[in-house]
Amino acid sequence: MQPYQARALRALGLTIGLAAAFGPAGVHAQSDWPVKPVRLIVPFSAGGPTDLVARLIAPKLSESLGQQFIVDNRVGAGGNIGTSAVAKAAPDGYTLLVAGSSFPVNQSLFANAGYDADRDFTPISNLAVTPMIVVAHPETKVRTMREVASLAKGGSVPFATPGTGTLPHLLAELMNTREGTQLQLVHYKGGAQSTVSIVSGETKVALGAISSYMALVKAGKVTPIAVTSPGRHASLPDVPTVAEAGMPFLESEPIVGGFLAPRGTPAAIVDRLHGEIVKAANAPEVRERFRAAGIEVLANSGADFAGQIRADVARWAKVIKDAGVKTD
Repeated sequence: MQPYQARALRALGLTIGLAAAFGPAGVHAQSDWPVKPVRLIVPFSAGGPTDLVARLIAPKLSESLGQQFIVDNRVGAGGNIGTSAVAKAAPDGYTLLVAGSSFPVNQSLFANAGYDADRDFTPISNLAVTPMIVVAHPETKVRTMREVASLAKGGSVPFATPGTGTLPHLLAELMNTREGTQLQLVHYKGGAQSTVSIVSGETKVALGAISSYMALVKAGKVTPIAVTSPGRHASLPDVPTVAEAGMPFLESEPIVGGFLAPRGTPAAIVDRLHGEIVKAANAPEVRERFRAAGIEVLANSGADFAGQIRADVARWAKVIKDAGVKTD
């Protein structure tokens, strides 16, 4: 027998031996998952849309997988505390992140967000999104995005946002850059305050979740201008998209329920989670609750979600840099 043949046989024997010793145990451990409770970390306070997604999905996962799925609200630093906790967690399938719209934004917005959205996570699915809508106070008399832009070029349009670095803020900055407008940005502490400001007339234009403005549109208290989703919203079929309104660069559907695991989580666990999460989201009673809250089920693949994250990180990094956005 030639020396190289002997070495090859020894290597083959070692490989078989290692596979026999460790392979079945590793496969068995993954196939047994979960054997203890799983924590769903939501980096925002209870009651918000991301928290709602987690709390509607968790009981379904508990039922189908036979272990408790616990919603854990880890708030602070604009979502960074909870998100970075998952980034540093063991990649064993027992700590997951339910992310919102700040997830692809914060690493560019903060000097040290504590995580890298692409490097530190394995995407499972962008389960749910929430379309946004541009609205105006009725006294402005504007009906189209072009009319908003024309009015704003004089620098006399107070524009309500739910806070510095939020997607409404960044989209307003993008409009100023691309259209040469001078929207006067007024940052509130959350969507509720910005909604009150547009109804009272304190501000003249606002951008926010459709769910926040639907009743106000129906009551005639605000004028709908355009939706930021790729297609028209079923509840507002007469309201054009921003693309139809001539501003496709404003198109955006914020993440409201993005499920991610720490990088290195075994593929078998990730695949199983994807199947169970999508099944849970498609339960009729869950879809109905989502619909009532203005949340739409997307339920894309992990690969598609990964591509979306990379594109969104690059997109918002450029907007933040170009506009010189700084956190308070």
